[in-house]
Amino acid sequence: MQIRLLTSADAPRLLELYRLATATAEGLIREPDEITPQYITRILALPAKGGIALGLIASDSGDLAGAIHAYPWPGIRAVRHLLTDLTIAVHPRHQGKGYGRHLFQHFLGMVESERPDILRVELYTYSTNLRNRSFYESLGFVLEGSHRGKILDRSGALYTPISMAWFNPAFDPTAGERITDR
Repeated sequence: MQIRLLTSADAPRLLELYRLATATAEGLIREPDEITPQYITRILALPAKGGIALGLIASDSGDLAGAIHAYPWPGIRAVRHLLTDLTIAVHPRHQGKGYGRHLFQHFLGMVESERPDILRVELYTYSTNLRNRSFYESLGFVLEGSHRGKILDRSGALYTPISMAWFNPAFDPTAGERITDR
């Protein structure tokens, strides 16, 4: 398998991957019709705007087996040290092979070694998805809180996502002087 930055040539396969990922209840929060070519174009532009967008290519088939991306909040210098709304998708036929973990480890390793400006990475998952929560915790993410009733699904039901954060090991948030609670 190969992990590399996504390019515009990956757009059709990324569109297909993200649409598949919206089709399951535990998939992406977005709905299938929200995964548009314009949405994919914004993802592919992330590296030029300080974000990261990586793809995992399966060596056996050459398929785009998975993708991961996160971005900085545009135009807000006070949060320039973080990447937010981390999103990962693994193609259904490649799930259960460790590709998601491999993608995450590569992504976080890249942040640690190549992006000393990024001190924090944030993601959200459903509070009821204990499997995802456990997976994220195994990668070093910590639970930070919940957002009661933030997600409204297609049927009108409200869900509570939890927010989790990973801190760049180059930065110790418990060390004191750099964090001031106001």
